[in-house]
Amino acid sequence: MMNDPEQNTPDQADEAEEMEKVQEDAAEERENNGGYQ
Repeated sequence: MMNDPEQNTPDQADEAEEMEKVQEDAAEERENNGGYQ
């Protein structure tokens, strides 16, 4: 991951973290549902 200074605002960092959480939750859900949605 490039450390682009323009991408270093707190808002964007929070957003990236939020996206990560959402993706992890989705992956967990898929596992719990046997991979089928």
